[in-house]
Amino acid sequence: MSLDDELLATESIKARSLGKILNHLKREFDTWACREFTKHGYNDFKMAHVPVLMNIDVGGTTNQELAKRTKVSKQAMSKVLRELQESGYIKAKAHADDKRSITLTLTERGKKLVLNSRKRMVLLHEDFNKLFGEKKFNELIDHLLQIIHYYESKS
Repeated sequence: MSLDDELLATESIKARSLGKILNHLKREFDTWACREFTKHGYNDFKMAHVPVLMNIDVGGTTNQELAKRTKVSKQAMSKVLRELQESGYIKAKAHADDKRSITLTLTERGKKLVLNSRKRMVLLHEDFNKLFGEKKFNELIDHLLQIIHYYESKS
């Protein structure tokens, strides 16, 4: 059997490929989120900021904990933190106990963005609840979380 024949024989896998589906959903979600951020006055916000900004606790989070939560490299994290500080979404201060560490907190502008984002997410979930039914949508979320936990347990 030639490689072309093998490829043709596996063509049906492509349509239901988890990687393809997740990639498509990520692009759709990013488009939706960018539109929502822009619509609410956050024109300087980038999707690369989301994992960092959404993982800062109310009382602040150290840069090490933030890197662990977001699984972002130190170089990428430094760039995003700098951009978020320059845009006025976060502020940094030296950690009280560990001089090598900094604590990041949300500014008023950052808090408003996070709150606005969470409110938009509730509306999006309501749309999906209407599309699937609340029970099925919650099951979908539970299954996706199981996949995440599966991969996390492997690392």
